[in-house]
Amino acid sequence: MNDRLRRVIAAELGFPIDQVHSTTSLGKDLGLDHFDGLELLDALEAEFGVAIPASASAEFRTLADMERYLLQMAPSQRELNPDARDENAMSQL
Repeated sequence: MNDRLRRVIAAELGFPIDQVHSTTSLGKDLGLDHFDGLELLDALEAEFGVAIPASASAEFRTLADMERYLLQMAPSQRELNPDARDENAMSQL
């Protein structure tokens, strides 16, 4: 999951993937603001096929925080379904 999460964050915020690590501060190191955070949540929802409330963004200080949250969303899975984005899109029709 870590690599997928790093790719989404790097692409969404416009950083090279090698600058995005588990301990990277989303605000301090990557300049994530509230608006960017909401867009990032949308991208994470699409990638991982889960619904993330906007209020959850306040919990995310680092990539590791996001990863922990996503794993808690799917405790029976150690890796979220890579095809979930397709299933999620279908369920919204």
